[in-house]
Amino acid sequence: MMYKWGKYDLKGNYRTKQVLADTSNYANTTTSNSKEEIASLFPSGSKKWGDLTSGDIINFHRNEVFVVSGINHTTASNITLSGSWYKLEYKSEFSHWSRGSKIDTVKSENRNAYPNDGQSGNCWYTYEGIANEAPTISGADGFLGNKSSNFRLDYIVTDNDLNDVVRVEIQEDKREPKVINEIKLGVKNYLDINVESYELGDHTITIKAIDSQGASATRTYRWTKINNAPLISGSDKDLGEKNTAFTVTYQVSDVDNDIVNVVEKVNGKVLRNLNNASKNTDLYLNITQEKILAFEIGKINTIEIEATDTKGGVSYRRYTFKKTNLPPMISGNDRDLGIVDKGLSYSYSVTDTEDDDIYVDVIIDETYIQKEVKVEAGKTYKVEIKDLDFLKLKPGKHTLKILATDKKSEKVVRLINFTRDPKRLVVMSAKPIETDAAAKKFYFNPVWRVAVGAEGKIEICNNGFDANPTWEDATSTVKVGKTFNFTNQTKKANKWGIAVKMTINKNNATAISYIATAGGAFE
Repeated sequence: MMYKWGKYDLKGNYRTKQVLADTSNYANTTTSNSKEEIASLFPSGSKKWGDLTSGDIINFHRNEVFVVSGINHTTASNITLSGSWYKLEYKSEFSHWSRGSKIDTVKSENRNAYPNDGQSGNCWYTYEGIANEAPTISGADGFLGNKSSNFRLDYIVTDNDLNDVVRVEIQEDKREPKVINEIKLGVKNYLDINVESYELGDHTITIKAIDSQGASATRTYRWTKINNAPLISGSDKDLGEKNTAFTVTYQVSDVDNDIVNVVEKVNGKVLRNLNNASKNTDLYLNITQEKILAFEIGKINTIEIEATDTKGGVSYRRYTFKKTNLPPMISGNDRDLGIVDKGLSYSYSVTDTEDDDIYVDVIIDETYIQKEVKVEAGKTYKVEIKDLDFLKLKPGKHTLKILATDKKSEKVVRLINFTRDPKRLVVMSAKPIETDAAAKKFYFNPVWRVAVGAEGKIEICNNGFDANPTWEDATSTVKVGKTFNFTNQTKKANKWGIAVKMTINKNNATAISYIATAGGAFE
């Protein structure tokens, strides 16, 4: 419970007092008069002359007195008085404090905080009874921040006085106030603010609660409507290394549905202006090959997309990328040639956008055919694996790799896969057996297996050092274990030599054929 007192100024109260004031107009005086004359001057009820003593005051006139300083009581007909003349004055003297003018009303929950009717400190207080308390509004005055979308404000009104009815008035700027005649106390109340209906700038919301006895409380909020800047999809990021043309795809939007203008830049230079750009639709920023080639190798470049609305809102999206050297380009595509059984032939060419020198490696499986050979840009080159080199490849999968570099970037590679599924098996002498003259006979004893459905053939020559030896079919002779007689008697090389070539054609065979070892004799 709250109590109240009237607070007043202190009022001073005074009383009047007679005092003697010395004055230089009256010097010490001695008078000598008869007793009767002196006595006749005494005021009625004053002391008689015979009763006078030193220090007595004799009032001879209305405003003058005589203070006795010496007296001679004799029986003579005259009495001599001596003393000083004084002027009689009236002066005010402080008496006590009382209540003055009212200053204010004070309240306290302590009934004994102030006197009922009396002085406390420098003021006078008078008890007036139980005080009415103003309503309270939750929260505190303050700034609600910048707003660009609708928001809700909540508040609670309370009143400690029983039976008080509280009316709330809500003032938003200078708009028509909203009035709630009897608000519910102690519960949350909500005020929805439609930001779209306000102009850009500062705004004020005042909530005033007034009880039935006229006491009130006010809560004031401030907020600022700001423009929603346009939105650009995605996020700032590094696009990594770039050496070929590429495209950045993005969209712009605006919550306020304002017109949005877009400027696309690279390293501060404008690429394109889009006035009234389409919103919520894919837009494409193209970095062409021509632009890529113009950038300095190794330098970081910045793409900037600037979106501005008609109310001054602006947003940015930034991407970075590093221009790297463009490696050489090898014609064609990686491919699988499937089954190859008669030798491999593959043609290619290499180019370099920056016209750098080009060097090529050619590798079959893990074996180099050529290494760091300088080639001419745009010229067609052919890789061939044939005859005995092809026959040396094991049956199964193989990979031809063509690697190109300008020595300013990583090597690029073209992969050509193929499968060697031999239809025939050929084994021949690595080196002819030299003879002094043309051999006439040759006994040959091979260890081999020719599967059912396959066909085996044994060919022998005595001029094995020739570029094109004369091969003679000795298959039937060898099969029956007999000695083969040569019919050839000519050579072109400068020496004679015996060579053997064994061939197994797979044909329709499904089992494995093989050639293990061989031996023989000649004459």
